[in-house]
Amino acid sequence: MGNKVDLKRIFGVLAIILFAIVVVLLIVLNLSTSKKSTSTSNGRVNNEFNSEFLIYDGKNIGSSVRALLSLVIGNARENSSDATKLIDIKYQLSLNGEFEEIFSNTSNTNIEAIENLRDSLELKHEYYVEYVYSKKTGNISGIIIKYENVKTSFKPDEA
Repeated sequence: MGNKVDLKRIFGVLAIILFAIVVVLLIVLNLSTSKKSTSTSNGRVNNEFNSEFLIYDGKNIGSSVRALLSLVIGNARENSSDATKLIDIKYQLSLNGEFEEIFSNTSNTNIEAIENLRDSLELKHEYYVEYVYSKKTGNISGIIIKYENVKTSFKPDEA
C-alpha cells in the first residue's frame, strides 16, 4: 500500500504543476491577444472611435456602405463640435467616374451631402472602402469609397 500512496501523491503533485502551467499559459496568451487587438492590420490604433467603422474596410455591397455612411452621419451629429472626430469622404459613384469630396468641420458637418451620397449608392454594387487616419489622433479622419478598386489618395482636412 505504501507504493499506492506515493503514486497518488506523485500524480497529485503532477496535476497541480500541470494546472499551474496551463493557467500561466492562458494568462500569457490572453495578454498577447489583447495587445494584438489594440492595433489594426496597418498598425493604426484601433481605439473605440475607429472600431465601429473598421468592419466596413475593404469590399462591401452598397447596402453595407450605406450603413457605414449612416454611422458617419450619426457621428457627425454626435461630435459636431469636435473637429478631431469629423470624417471627410472621397467617393466615386460610377465606373470611371470622377471622384468627389465631402468635407466636414464644426461650422458645417455636411450631413445633407452625406445623406445624398448614401442615397445615391447602388444597393447591390460592390464598393471598395478605405480609411485615412489622422496623424495627430489616430482616429479615422477620411473615408474613400470607390466604385472600382483603383488607386487614389485623399487628404482630409484636419483640425
